[in-house]
Amino acid sequence: MDRESRAVESAPALVEAMDRFFPDAATSTQIIDDLAQRRNEASHGWQSELLSFELMQAYIEVVDAFCVALFEAAASAVARHFVRLQGVELGRPDKVFRNHIAGYYSLPHGVAVGDVIAVVTSKGVRCARVLELQRDHASVESAEAGYSTSVRVALRLSQRHRLFVLPVAAQGLT
Repeated sequence: MDRESRAVESAPALVEAMDRFFPDAATSTQIIDDLAQRRNEASHGWQSELLSFELMQAYIEVVDAFCVALFEAAASAVARHFVRLQGVELGRPDKVFRNHIAGYYSLPHGVAVGDVIAVVTSKGVRCARVLELQRDHASVESAEAGYSTSVRVALRLSQRHRLFVLPVAAQGLT
């Protein structure tokens, strides 16, 4: 099984939806598999039992979570290619504050508010815009390389994550 498939099957939204509506399901994709089987039966003219309104609502919730998981896996794969081909590495933060602020003693590359930052983790790549930069405890619109700078994004960070600045062409990812 490839990385994207594992990411979809273990996506928190999908696992949570399955646990909430179908706690006894063998896999997180059992409902999707059931819908595919029902579609195949219908296309061949076979009769299939109808789902109750309540069960259909649960299926809709699971399909919605599955779609979110698919989107996140696809976005991560695309972002991974952008990082590899055009990303400018900021590296691992020296400190992480309040789970969303990467602190650098000496910023390795210039960054501006609104730039897209790719956060590379063991589970994939997530992207977010720079929400705020601080230098000397003051908010700034941009920070040059070599200065002590804090970078705030809307993603959960740790000191193990590697951060990259993506080029303007990649900014449609967020």
